[in-house]
Amino acid sequence: MLESIGLILMETIKKKRTAMMRYNGVVCLKVVKAIQKHVGSEYAKGWVPRWCSNDDFEVAGPNGVQYKVNIPNRYCGCRKWEISGIPCIHAIAALGFNNLEPLGYVNDYYKVETYMKIYENTMGPINGKDMWPSTNNVPLLPSRAANEPSCSRARLDSAR
Repeated sequence: MLESIGLILMETIKKKRTAMMRYNGVVCLKVVKAIQKHVGSEYAKGWVPRWCSNDDFEVAGPNGVQYKVNIPNRYCGCRKWEISGIPCIHAIAALGFNNLEPLGYVNDYYKVETYMKIYENTMGPINGKDMWPSTNNVPLLPSRAANEPSCSRARLDSAR
């Protein structure tokens, strides 16, 4: 069973690495698509950023809703930017006001460089079971608790 799990892991790592090596972007494709969806939507045009101070914006939207956005701190009042690491629609409006690219404000864990670092450590090959060294030790048996059914609540209640 362990050999099959190892094989599945090796194949998965290989597929993910080769797929990302072919990709030429700086940020992972799913994130790029999510940001493009916000930038090009009709809903995005309803959000109007207003500059308040050095780094603070007030982004007002439809129905009188407004959020505070701070670009250097990557903060928005809706908290989506903080939680996901991807600029929300309000942050994208504020970034657009400053002519800044939203992809530059995506958290590092969505960048291709980070992705490749994760998958650079590959699993080494393992010899087959017939090549494993044999020992004179007694074979390990499963623990007794693993073979016994768990103690039922009825037996616990009757013991009291």
